[in-house]
Amino acid sequence: MAVARAKVQWYGDRFIKDLRKENRVRLKKVGKVVGKSAKDLCPVGTVVRTGRRKAWMERTPGKLRRSIKNFLFKKGGGRPDGVVIRAGDREVFYAYFVHHGTIHMRGQPFLTDALNVNIGVIRRIFSK
Repeated sequence: MAVARAKVQWYGDRFIKDLRKENRVRLKKVGKVVGKSAKDLCPVGTVVRTGRRKAWMERTPGKLRRSIKNFLFKKGGGRPDGVVIRAGDREVFYAYFVHHGTIHMRGQPFLTDALNVNIGVIRRIFSK
């Protein structure tokens, strides 16, 4: 009497590799969408200040907007775990103060607003 046998082959490594690749593509799309929206929502000053006495006082309109960057971040294992949208750098140290505010100025949360505006788009990107 013949015994019926079932054979299952698992190509999990290939599946996981493809899934990671697709995830990276989706994260990049999210970064582009939210980053563009953040640049659109970012406040731009109109006053040009030169740092005659102190270089850190220098302000150029649009510098904060130009400092907005997005990139994938990795926790470990070399695969991307998420996307970061960052505003500010050494020259644009005031990005935190513009976004969160100070005791003298209300915050203008352009990064948070950009994320909230694009929640539907993000869901569509990851539901495909």
